[in-house]
Amino acid sequence: MRRLLDSASVGRRVAALSGALFVVLIMATPEPSAIGHEGRSAPGIEQFYIANERSFQAALLLVGAAYAAFVCFLVVLGKELRRAEGEEGVLSRLAVGAGFLIAAFYVLGTVLRIAPGLEAGLVTDPASLESWARFGEQANNALVEVATFWRGLLLGSVALVILRFGGLPRWLGWLAAALACAALLGSFGFVESPVQPACTALGFGSFIAFHFWVLLTSIVLLTRTGANDALTGQMADGSVSAPVHAAGDTIVAHD
Repeated sequence: MRRLLDSASVGRRVAALSGALFVVLIMATPEPSAIGHEGRSAPGIEQFYIANERSFQAALLLVGAAYAAFVCFLVVLGKELRRAEGEEGVLSRLAVGAGFLIAAFYVLGTVLRIAPGLEAGLVTDPASLESWARFGEQANNALVEVATFWRGLLLGSVALVILRFGGLPRWLGWLAAALACAALLGSFGFVESPVQPACTALGFGSFIAFHFWVLLTSIVLLTRTGANDALTGQMADGSVSAPVHAAGDTIVAHD
């Protein structure tokens, strides 16, 4: 029994740390981009992609690994939110679903943006490479704009669950609410208007702050996992035989 508890504990801790791993991998991802090279000739753009081929390969690998970790983080977060919200967990499911879409949009956008750099040396027509590069950049930008809206929806759903039902510290919920407002406003950055620069700045700022929010949430989840594991271990040893309240959860032991 104790061995099973230890295995489950390790699994939960690894899952809780996945949010921190996501942030580390994103920060380590190189960002070679054809933006700023539009004035070059087609052969010049080809040379740019050939020179940065290893960086493009690393970016693809790290982004894929980062969002795989992010999906693990979402699963753990969704369980905590559903535990607080109840069995149906509409908002919890919405948050997790929005997170899955965010991961899909960013991975797809990265693939489209860096695809020209993966096989640039095999392209026989530099003009077609130039067109491909422009398409990849524009497609990535569009997917980032769409992901900004879904990031706002994820954070808004999390904020509503925390502030209404608990489950996680309220300060984390208020921070999620502020970032949700910024992301939802930032999703209008693609619309030409007098406030477009402000919306764009809000969207980018919410993107940066979102990673710090994930890191903080991951630390909270890890701390909670440690506390719950300690209480569960006491129950398994028979030293706890009454309902125990820890961090908003109730663990009931039966004699």
